[in-house]
Amino acid sequence: MKNRNNNDKRILILADFMEGNSTAINFAMNYLHDEQSSIYLLQTWKKPAYGAASVRDLAEVLKEITLKELKALKAHMLKNYSIRNPDVKLLSFEGELTDFFKSKIYANHNWQVVLSLKEQGLYTEKDAKIKEVKVAVHTPIYILNDYNPNEKLKSISIKNGSSQPSTSFLYFLSKICSQQNCNVLVEINDNDFSNYEKKSLIKKYLAACGESSLQFEQMGDVQQLNNSQPKPILSIYHKHHIKHKVGDLVSYFDNLLFRLKRTVV
Repeated sequence: MKNRNNNDKRILILADFMEGNSTAINFAMNYLHDEQSSIYLLQTWKKPAYGAASVRDLAEVLKEITLKELKALKAHMLKNYSIRNPDVKLLSFEGELTDFFKSKIYANHNWQVVLSLKEQGLYTEKDAKIKEVKVAVHTPIYILNDYNPNEKLKSISIKNGSSQPSTSFLYFLSKICSQQNCNVLVEINDNDFSNYEKKSLIKKYLAACGESSLQFEQMGDVQQLNNSQPKPILSIYHKHHIKHKVGDLVSYFDNLLFRLKRTVV
């Protein structure tokens, strides 16, 4: 994979999850957007693969419906937020959502991906489609669960698969925590880190989370963890593909974090 341009700041709103679009936009504008970034509104559509020719000809109709909905979202953003027209871009993509994350459009860019889900909506974080999206995305993804615009978050759950969280990710986390001051749970993928990397990782999260309550856990099933956390929850996935190695990671983080900051984990 090519190196991404650090000045290429792109925020991607997954607009397929329509009941949460205004919430995802609000979150992105409050915490992720700056004057150097662009926001992309993505909605997918799929051409009918079978049936009469008249059914297959619905492809153009589906595409037009998608574009109409994206234009309405853009108009909402330009009316309610301080953002330039050229900085809001529309992506009408033919295919499955997971196909987009394999495309050249997605590759080699610094994306921050955002979607919002409602408990009573069509999808929740445990659904197969959302799980597929989480696997397909290889840049930070922010999933808002039962969150309303400008509401106070109760919990942040971070799936961390890297010993070196990106500077931009830590900056955004710091911005969120400084305004929300909520409970932060960092789930670690494995213990394939040196002692130096472990200490460095904890220091970075301590600096980013500020006064927020910080806790480390061995990475497990997100639903089990989220069920024990107060809502609304922000789930963040920041990962790299690294080898899995079984070991007692949690005890190391517990002891080191306690020494660095008087926080019980």
